[in-house]
Amino acid sequence: MAYIKKGCYKLGTFEIEDNLICYTSLNRSNKIIAFSIIKAFNYHTALPILKHLVQKEKLHYFSVQISITNKIESYIVLCFMDAEKKNILAVLNVLKTKFVEESQIPAIFLDGKKLELHFLEIGFTNLNSKIHRLKSTNSFIIENERFLNILDIYALDLYELEKKVNFLYEFTNLIKRFKRQGFLIFNCMIKDSQMVISGYFVDQKNNIRDEYNLEYEINSFFECGLVDSFALALNDCYKILWRLDISNNYLTYTDIEQMFYSNPLSKEKRDFTKINAEIEKLLILDGLSYRRLSNRSFLINDKFMFLIFDTVDYKLLTRVFDQLYPKYNIVILVINDKEYSKIINRKKLMELPNVRIFNYEYFIKQNIIDLF
Repeated sequence: MAYIKKGCYKLGTFEIEDNLICYTSLNRSNKIIAFSIIKAFNYHTALPILKHLVQKEKLHYFSVQISITNKIESYIVLCFMDAEKKNILAVLNVLKTKFVEESQIPAIFLDGKKLELHFLEIGFTNLNSKIHRLKSTNSFIIENERFLNILDIYALDLYELEKKVNFLYEFTNLIKRFKRQGFLIFNCMIKDSQMVISGYFVDQKNNIRDEYNLEYEINSFFECGLVDSFALALNDCYKILWRLDISNNYLTYTDIEQMFYSNPLSKEKRDFTKINAEIEKLLILDGLSYRRLSNRSFLINDKFMFLIFDTVDYKLLTRVFDQLYPKYNIVILVINDKEYSKIINRKKLMELPNVRIFNYEYFIKQNIIDLF
């Protein structure tokens, strides 16, 4: 692959040392650019720590990466820049200590082969590959003798996300619904003395022929011009590998910060009507076949009778079991914690096959498509 002009770094000439991927400049500056990748973290703990380090210029930038492949996983890619590797290692060690002290979820800093694999997975499976562009589209083709990756890049208009607090959940599940794979990137850095954020989506394909016009489908679903196919110059392809911004379309970080902390069924939403409506939206989003039978019941995939209770109506429950069980599997969501405690103490009910009862705390953490 070609040299990167800015700073004279070459994509294929990095070294791996424990939790770091290191590039050394080929010009006189000798600045080291290093990357580390974190998996299994808590947004509430991680992002304030990283934001502080960027503002103190201890961290060059960080990027949140949501990988939509066989499963949906979140990573944070950290970028350090310094003339001395020991300074980078010192900051990394401070960061590890802070995560241990302040996070309830142990953060995993990838190392060795796993680090290299996840660094390159965004399309650069092998750095000894040719990169060229399809003349008729904005697509990149990255290929060698053993594989072919086609990348379509879509810039995000972040102004459209300010009121879409459930964007991450809705977007990732929409991509899964189209049976596509890709990477949602949010780059966070300092510009003009303030913390800014930019975003894009990398659609990774194996076939030039496209069943969907993804740009149209995404914008139609969100009812706005959220994504725009982006013609990235070949000389800028390193920005994808380094998870840098591609479009200079920034928004102040605090304007959409809550997006990372949102849950489509947050703990504060204990209102039965709101929860009911949100669940129906999720059923539609995940493409599940369903019929609404009442204000608290759905028949899903012609197999599951799904009931939602705040206060459990045992007379209704008895009728459901008399008329519909065992023809249908029974799934019950109990919003009220005290009501949930009561119903799970009914041993005969709990021992019935193909009957599942969920409390609210457990239910909101699940991907709804995995429950039915």
